[in-house]
Amino acid sequence: MKCPKHLAERILTTCSSLEGERKLVTVLFADLANYTALSEKQEPEEVHQIMDGRFKILMDEIHKYEGTINQFTGDGVMALFGAPVAHEDHAQRACHAALAVQNALADYGRTIAEKAGLEFKMRMELNSGLVIVGAIGDDLRVDYTAVGDTMNLAARMESLAKPGGILVSALHER
Repeated sequence: MKCPKHLAERILTTCSSLEGERKLVTVLFADLANYTALSEKQEPEEVHQIMDGRFKILMDEIHKYEGTINQFTGDGVMALFGAPVAHEDHAQRACHAALAVQNALADYGRTIAEKAGLEFKMRMELNSGLVIVGAIGDDLRVDYTAVGDTMNLAARMESLAKPGGILVSALHER
């Protein structure tokens, strides 16, 4: 699963450096409620197919608002808005993306819920604040990521969102 060509080109032409840079961003964490129960009830191939369909929806909607997914977890994603492509309206873009994901997942979730016999809903958390973004790694692998308390708070708050819900925190600037 790749970043759309237009977004990849924009990232490459607008980013001055992949070295650590202080930026104000909005981070979106999203995970699937009941993932453990789903994976226990389904064969691994079925879980993979279900998750692949969900990741495609997440990627399409996040990329539509020029967010970038910089981490996939077993059942979720972490996306950045405002880095590497800077946007003054990064928080609004993240909110629009989160709402679009929830709307796009509605039909898909109902289909999966009927098949698996479990509620199929995402929970999301949005948090804005200052981070250091840049490339980390070595010659064999390089990842673009963000670090800082903004990321930590977003990750901790993710589990507080209700299934099918979006939790938004206040801007944290220092």
